Amino acid sequence: MQYLIDTVTVVRHFSGKGKIGRTATQILDTIEERDDLLVISVVSLMEIMYLAEKHRIDINLSETIERIDTSSKYTVIEIIAKPPVSQMLKVSVYTPSVVESVPIAFVEKRPSSLVAVGYMN
Repeated sequence: MQYLIDTVTVVRHFSGKGKIGRTATQILDTIEERDDLLVISVVSLMEIMYLAEKHRIDINLSETIERIDTSSKYTVIEIIAKPPVSQMLKVSVYTPSVVESVPIAFVEKRPSSLVAVGYMN
């Protein structure tokens, strides 16, 4: 089976800090003995890079990639957008003041541009 793991799960699992659900912990802790694969989005790697640069997490991108590369149980998926794309979910931050920011998400009907990012192991 393949499991897509999100950024929070990757950070908590690789750093050994923070709580992860019981079922997820069991899968992650026994992955080397299982016939399963953990899939990590390249977006999660970008988030890890950003969060590490802002000193918000205890691991960095290099450590994360090293951990991924040293196990056959992890793979990174690329973001691929092929036309026709009629809608795209965008995530941004609304900043009403210098001390407040609010995450927002919206759907853009016709994306002005597409970006494909990939990491090859």
